[in-house]
Amino acid sequence: MGCEAKGFYNTSACRRSDGVTLIETVIAVVLFSFIIMAIYAIDRSAKNTYDVGTGQQDMQRISSRLLNQISSAFIQGRMTFANESSLTLQVPVDHDDDDDVLDDNYMIEWGAVDKDGVVQRGYSVSYAFVPAASGKTYSESALDIDFNEDGDKSDTFALGAIHKQWLDVSGTMAGSSPISTDKVLFEAGSPIFARIDDTGTADAAGKNIRIFFIVVFEDRRNNVYHRAVRTTAAPRNPIE
Repeated sequence: MGCEAKGFYNTSACRRSDGVTLIETVIAVVLFSFIIMAIYAIDRSAKNTYDVGTGQQDMQRISSRLLNQISSAFIQGRMTFANESSLTLQVPVDHDDDDDVLDDNYMIEWGAVDKDGVVQRGYSVSYAFVPAASGKTYSESALDIDFNEDGDKSDTFALGAIHKQWLDVSGTMAGSSPISTDKVLFEAGSPIFARIDDTGTADAAGKNIRIFFIVVFEDRRNNVYHRAVRTTAAPRNPIE
């Protein structure tokens, strides 16, 4: 039975019995909006937390893989060239397929396994920093981060990847393949590879090599995280 039949006209009780008021509708819409915004904020925060955790793990995997692969090759091989951004070496190979790595004169058969998996005597392998195609850089001062831990925040680093490059007997590149994604930083003066002496001091004639990688991750909020890892490797074989 409607309000008129009951003898009520334009009363709050009548309006409530017929439905909700305008103010109640507005309040419900506002509350619903707040709930949706809260859910979105929580979801976005959860996604960012997940991304950061995944990014941290990725940085650890990249740095560990680079250190393990390069230092292992360096220790078992011999270095033929090194500068701040690249390291070139050869490893013992069984070029004559006689089940050892010595030639007929009992000398080590130096070379490398090429990109196709074929043993090549005289070949070399180079691990080199290659800048990202984007040309992206990271400024320590802008980000307030001391990436290379040298006590200042005045350096600017190029973003790129470490590539494994195969060089033929003449030193011409015969192939290249990245062994990391574009998450490695490099700046001249902050060497990835540095020859050092037995005391750890930089020495162009040093017999050891210091390997220093800076790996970065940038989340969806453009926050930058980094991981700096280093090791020192000593070759078993003489440096040419």
